[in-house]
Amino acid sequence: MFTLILGFFSYLDNYQIQNFIVNKAGPSKIGTLLTIAWAACYLSIVASYTLLFIVKSRLIRIIIYIFTFFSLLVCFSTKIAHAEYFGIGEANTILEEFQWATEAFRAYYVNYLYAGAGSIVFIAAIIKFIRVVNIPRVNSKVAMLFPFFCGIATIITFRTNAYVTPFSPLFDVPLLTAYASTTMPHFGKRNNVLFMAAEKPKAKHIVLIIDETVRGDLLQINNDTLTNTPFLSSIKETYLNFGIAASSSNTSRASNMIMISGLTPQQLPDVNHKYASNPNIFQYAQQAGYKTYYVDGQNKTDDPQNNMTKYDFMSIDHYKQIFKIFPDIETYESDYKITDQIENILKSDSNTFTYVIKYGCHFSYQNRYPISQEIYSPAYANNDVYADRETALNTYYNAISWSVDGFFKELLPKIEDNEVLIIYVSDHGESIMEQGDFCGHFQAIDPPNEQANIPFLIFEFGLDSTATVQNLRENQKLNINKLSQFQVFPTCLYLMGYEKSKVNLVYGPTIIDVPIYPRTFLSGVIYYPEYSYVNVYDNN
Repeated sequence: MFTLILGFFSYLDNYQIQNFIVNKAGPSKIGTLLTIAWAACYLSIVASYTLLFIVKSRLIRIIIYIFTFFSLLVCFSTKIAHAEYFGIGEANTILEEFQWATEAFRAYYVNYLYAGAGSIVFIAAIIKFIRVVNIPRVNSKVAMLFPFFCGIATIITFRTNAYVTPFSPLFDVPLLTAYASTTMPHFGKRNNVLFMAAEKPKAKHIVLIIDETVRGDLLQINNDTLTNTPFLSSIKETYLNFGIAASSSNTSRASNMIMISGLTPQQLPDVNHKYASNPNIFQYAQQAGYKTYYVDGQNKTDDPQNNMTKYDFMSIDHYKQIFKIFPDIETYESDYKITDQIENILKSDSNTFTYVIKYGCHFSYQNRYPISQEIYSPAYANNDVYADRETALNTYYNAISWSVDGFFKELLPKIEDNEVLIIYVSDHGESIMEQGDFCGHFQAIDPPNEQANIPFLIFEFGLDSTATVQNLRENQKLNINKLSQFQVFPTCLYLMGYEKSKVNLVYGPTIIDVPIYPRTFLSGVIYYPEYSYVNVYDNN
């Protein structure tokens, strides 16, 4: 029975164990003794866990059934949602983005039911095996071995800052969640801006729009074989399309943290938590004389997302939370309500800087548009399990058509009489069943480039004759398909009137400078060096 359970757990945790052995274990890294201790602890946890199924105490057996069910439920569920079993990244995601639990359940609940069923089948199979083989019951005192070895694993995990792990899929769920809860980054007041605006702002109104899960190469404007952005394609001469750019991360949280705090590729992983102490983009906007707006089309709770805190909101003059303003709308209506908010903001006599988080095209894609706007078919409906890539792509194209093309068709006529410059990017890209049946992003280890593939557009009104727009137009030809999301923060500062040479020195190139090459993007946890992975986007 021990062999069967060990084999099952090793299979579940195969990729994590391989990564640990290859990248962490051994004499040159954690040392031979610690490697042996890890292996012995792993085997001891599985062995002592096995004994719990055959103790005489019925209460202990019921407790271990419940413990097993919930641990395996989380393991299976993260595999379905993240294409990986439970690790430190998943533990942080649960703690930092718990407000999205309802949305996650809505998107994946059928798969979660499968995960629960799998957990029950595992428990039932063990019980059946014990009865068929007629394994005798053992003294209930042996139950103390399991918490003993789990205690050793806990000490190793905390003493090595979770560098030495995993200890089995079963115990990693409570262990890594406990560790992550004690190591949440410290937040305090942000530092002051590093320099003053020295020039006149390049635009009266600046709007930075961060879309959700929009992949650059799956837009018609970047792919002539598609037809999902007919409006944007029809007006392509009126805006600047920088083609396919690379996001800074393959997670929403990390990408927004980077764009808000101006982290550069050289500062990642962010071991010093600069993302929490750097002056943020709103501070620079205020210093340059802009009224600051934060328009959030995603969050339904009172807790800020993307690791934002009260210290960020100290430099935000107006917070517009769409689902608080319009509590009764359908979720897919959020982006269209954003267009009204932007229109009203641009009526201000003051200079304004607006940071927009769109609702976008996150999985499950069928929940991102009304059924009446199902242009591409066959497409998945609510509660369907994704099994066919063509159908998944059709569903995604419907979301793109509604949330990207329809959004701009609604927005642009409302603001064309203003002096405004809009930067449009997505937070990250998306895998859509290119490698198996996974739809999503945020894979920590070896994520495909599709998860960092984003669009990069510039819209401007009332600025045709300015030198700034001329520079943008000239560099669009040079930098097409070469930009990185890391250039968003310095570009915004340059547009606000900060001296470009100082901006370049501290925050790197703007979009009118020589681009970053090779482009990289982060996966994993932004502030855990042991679980941060820097991936090269320009593989060529």
